[in-house]
Amino acid sequence: MNGFVRVCLTDIDRVFGSIGSRDEELLERIVVRHRDDFVADAAERAAGEVGEFDAVRMLLLEDPGTYRWADAHNSAFETIMGMFDGRWLVDVEHGRLEQIGEGFASLGVDAIYANDLTCGTPWANEDCRQAWWQWRAATPEQRAEVEPEVLVAIDEWMRWLHEAASTSHLGLLGALWWG
Repeated sequence: MNGFVRVCLTDIDRVFGSIGSRDEELLERIVVRHRDDFVADAAERAAGEVGEFDAVRMLLLEDPGTYRWADAHNSAFETIMGMFDGRWLVDVEHGRLEQIGEGFASLGVDAIYANDLTCGTPWANEDCRQAWWQWRAATPEQRAEVEPEVLVAIDEWMRWLHEAASTSHLGLLGALWWG
């Protein structure tokens, strides 16, 4: 797999609250900001293929689960994420996420967090706090079992978790991409 997760520190509740919200004002703001991108995307799509504009429209105006997920929905979700206060952190290769997840497991972090990480699942700030404290409790012996470059990647990830855990409303959110 050569996909990656585009990670954002953002207000997860507001992002997810917009999905299926029928918020036409938000849709209009997105159209104004991304009109040229939508036109270029539509020109590249085959007839009948879901484009990014259609995917954004579906995510905002239709009930979740009433449409078939298409690749364009990944980009649309990222577009919606970009409309909320947040900070893009990094694009993390999926293979690297798997290494980080395995490293988490070796350090005694609950498997649910390691699994969620590799799936691009959102981490609410309470999830971030729990994983942070579990990571901090890792013993030197546990750390010695993890490859040094994986420890560096985990340390970077944990800085983001600490930032998210230190707020009242932010968390880490990933938009999954597969290449």
